[in-house]
Amino acid sequence: MKQTRYYLPLFLLAILLNNSCSLFIKEGQQDILSKNNITPVVIPNKLLCEDKSEKIYVSENESANSQFDLFLKILYSKYQLKFVDEVVLWSLIQMNLRPDLVGPQAKIQAFIKIKNNTYYFNSYSPGHGTSYLEGLNHLLKTFKSKYSLKQLATMIDKLYSGTFNVSQNFETFLISNQTTISKQSF
Repeated sequence: MKQTRYYLPLFLLAILLNNSCSLFIKEGQQDILSKNNITPVVIPNKLLCEDKSEKIYVSENESANSQFDLFLKILYSKYQLKFVDEVVLWSLIQMNLRPDLVGPQAKIQAFIKIKNNTYYFNSYSPGHGTSYLEGLNHLLKTFKSKYSLKQLATMIDKLYSGTFNVSQNFETFLISNQTTISKQSF
């Protein structure tokens, strides 16, 4: 438990930059949404979370938060995870919950301060790179996780029994863009 508290600043910052309490940089190459005049759901202007509990999952999807908690309990009974592993697992799950906001080509930036050391991460590759995944992999290496990105993804595939229910905002996005999305070939 002490290890989790040690990495709490890392988790909070990664989640804040990753989801609803976040800053998104809108530069670079056009993605499939902007090419087809599809506007993603507006991200709230709120940049800080007021909840001061031990674990905070920043998400608009209440069921995803509780399912992730259950998933972590299963993982902790089988694996020794570092806090950075939790951050990466939550980030990977976001790819299923909000593919309109989080995908392999998404940009990821993070400022992380741990014990008076400040780290800056910026992962962006123009075109069809995998900057989001490369950024997560870099976090694992920097904070010396004993698991690879592939191993963590496999844990999700094998042990995550929760459903990936979309949030109300994403449902609205899908309904309003249903025709355009269904015409796309991937």
